[in-house]
Amino acid sequence: MTIRAWGAATATLTAGLLLAGCQGLDRAKPVPPPVSLAPSSNGVETLPVEQALERTQNALRGADSFRFNGCRGKRVGGPWDCAEYQSVGNDFIGLLKPADGEGDILAGRAEILSVGGHYYMRPDAAWWEQEFDDTRAGADAIVKYVGDRWVDTEKFPRYGAVFRPAAVIAELDSIDKVAKGGSTEVNGQAAFSFGVEKSFDSIVVAATGEPYPLQLNLFTTTAALSDFGTEFGQIAAPPAESVVDLTTVLLWAAKH
Repeated sequence: MTIRAWGAATATLTAGLLLAGCQGLDRAKPVPPPVSLAPSSNGVETLPVEQALERTQNALRGADSFRFNGCRGKRVGGPWDCAEYQSVGNDFIGLLKPADGEGDILAGRAEILSVGGHYYMRPDAAWWEQEFDDTRAGADAIVKYVGDRWVDTEKFPRYGAVFRPAAVIAELDSIDKVAKGGSTEVNGQAAFSFGVEKSFDSIVVAATGEPYPLQLNLFTTTAALSDFGTEFGQIAAPPAESVVDLTTVLLWAAKH
């Protein structure tokens, strides 16, 4: 009886030691480091500045679409106009936000549209008052004359053509030398700044993913760019019967 009890106790002890040994081995296994969910750097902050600039220019040129929110024109002497739009190729649709001589955004707004190199706008009453209330007819009469029609602005670049995506891309492409700035952040995205040599201009470039330009602080463009490559529906031109030329509007306003 005593021998059997001793044998059983020995077996139990042996099993316990083996189990403890196995657990000890499991605990000794190295634990892999946690997987980082942070996007990896695209290297713009470490590349030679010429390569970083070229990558940024190529990225914007290759984007099928992007969102623009900023101003273009002449900072000194004007005109200096602001807009927010979504581009698709070289077409765009958005909102014109005129600025005064100090660069402050005014109250008037105008829908803007570009399709196939043609430019249109559809202003509200406040916009007409700000821009053309000094005409003989006055803003109120112009609003009634135009109604809900789109206004063709092809002969008035500041109301459309100045914002064409190709012009924004061309201004970035015209930069040939930059100097490294420093790390920064744009809307939560890691970024890196570059100063344009021999000027006060600068660009801020995404430091993760594609090196898109996120901010342009240039002589004729101050803007934030975003939503690169975002799918957007086709932009259609307004029907011809719902369009009036801005020259026609102004000639009418001068006579009435």
